Amino acid sequence: MSDVDHLGADAAPCLLSDPSEGKEYTMYHGTSKEAAEKIQRDGFHQSADGMLGRGVYLSRDLEKASRYPLDLPEDQRVVLKVKVNVGKVKKIDSQNHPMRKTWHDHEYDTAWCPPNCGMVPSGLEEDCVWDPEHITVIDVIPSRLQNRLEPERLPNVLWHREAQIPQNLYFGAVVTRSHQTTRDPVSFIRQRTSRGMALSGGANAKKGNKRR
Repeated sequence: MSDVDHLGADAAPCLLSDPSEGKEYTMYHGTSKEAAEKIQRDGFHQSADGMLGRGVYLSRDLEKASRYPLDLPEDQRVVLKVKVNVGKVKKIDSQNHPMRKTWHDHEYDTAWCPPNCGMVPSGLEEDCVWDPEHITVIDVIPSRLQNRLEPERLPNVLWHREAQIPQNLYFGAVVTRSHQTTRDPVSFIRQRTSRGMALSGGANAKKGNKRR
């Protein structure tokens, strides 16, 4: 796995299993541009409370972090890419978990909500790190749209705007005007259509479809 998921070749894939104790992982924190500058200057500070109690809220899922702050438009958000030593990790997978907000009292350093456990409405994983000193900022990156695909997450899939391809050459499924297919069918499509991955084809090509 690449360092998008974790740091260290022996660490478990982050989105498929709980963080391994004592390992370092790449995580993300969505915030405003102004807050990002302050964090870079002064470091992280614990949230006073939250779903998992006190701590610094992060995610190893870039899509999750890119949604925050929820009340800001995307062009005003940034994502801090950070390195985290997770220490001792406690999995919290239900709202009524007995240690949902007291995990640190039991000598855990990080609380982890796995994907699709019912804790987070989006179904994406979340981490709460108790000690800000365990977190090091690596980079500041632009926020990504919630529905934008990350190549690292699905390396064998290509996405492009829906092309009008003859039905017998059409592969995959159309999702919100996009076409999902594997790399090999794309090569096949390119060989069999004169416009390859064009936005439109056939009679509509003369009309000059505009990007949306």
